[in-house]
Amino acid sequence: MKNGRTKSQSGLAAVEMLIAAPVLLILLSGFVEVGNMFITYNNINKLAQNGIRYAVVDIYGTSGVSQVANESSIKNLVVYGEVSPGGGATALVDNLTPDDVQVSQAGDYVTITVSHDYEPIMGAFNDAMNFDVTFQASSTMFIGQSF
Repeated sequence: MKNGRTKSQSGLAAVEMLIAAPVLLILLSGFVEVGNMFITYNNINKLAQNGIRYAVVDIYGTSGVSQVANESSIKNLVVYGEVSPGGGATALVDNLTPDDVQVSQAGDYVTITVSHDYEPIMGAFNDAMNFDVTFQASSTMFIGQSF
């Protein structure tokens, strides 16, 4: 038995899907972008930690206790993952350069700070709105003599 309502509602599910699909796709794109932001920040944080570890531990040939490794070597390690990158070396994080890495030493502490302007993986986000997000990660380590 058919009731009279089935004919007037035919195709209603398709219309509902047509309305809901763009909203769901935008939400999915946003989730993917936020996930990529977290991954990028985590990578930058780990790069700063690896750089500070290298700065304090790999100090062969330095003259004193409170010396750190060569600053350009530290920056190269943070950006490229190698102390002496070759000509074709690529950055571990997109658009990260050695100029984005700051090495500072104050007393018995050395700090590495990495500042990076995040660029969305989906260009539509950058075109549709001003998407200026700067990630900054820093790591500090004691380099003095322990007693």
